[in-house]
Amino acid sequence: MRLPSARVKGFSLFAASAFALTACGTGNSPSSATPTNGGTLTYVIDADAQSLNPFEAADVPSVRALMPMFPNLYQADKNLAIVPDLADGMPT
Repeated sequence: MRLPSARVKGFSLFAASAFALTACGTGNSPSSATPTNGGTLTYVIDADAQSLNPFEAADVPSVRALMPMFPNLYQADKNLAIVPDLADGMPT
């Protein structure tokens, strides 16, 4: 059985300590920032949309690109209950 060389042990120790220091670092807390209205939202998808026509969209990137462009009057929430999206309220 061959034991790892000192170089491999040293690199492993360096990598483990770098990971530990990164995990323990102090980052900016998102709760400390004051939210503001307006601005630009950048939404990244994994591939280019093949079509921005909602009647021809047949691939996942096209559908993901179309979702924020064409909101619905009503939407299903996480419990699958119908809630207003663009509508002012539920019809009476």
